[in-house]
Amino acid sequence: MRNWKTTLAGIGAILAVIAKIIVQVTGGQPVDLDATDVGLLSAGVGGVAARDHNRGAVADEHR
Repeated sequence: MRNWKTTLAGIGAILAVIAKIIVQVTGGQPVDLDATDVGLLSAGVGGVAARDHNRGAVADEHR
């Protein structure tokens, strides 16, 4: 996953969950995360982590 789009997709997924939390807090509602939100957050972190992990592996190959 050396593609930079993986990182952007991961960041986008994380920001979508953060936006939902902000809307709920400013609306005076309790924060309610369902399985979809947790899945988005996990996918976002996974996308960013995969990019960062692969970057190190690629750097090792070129030494």
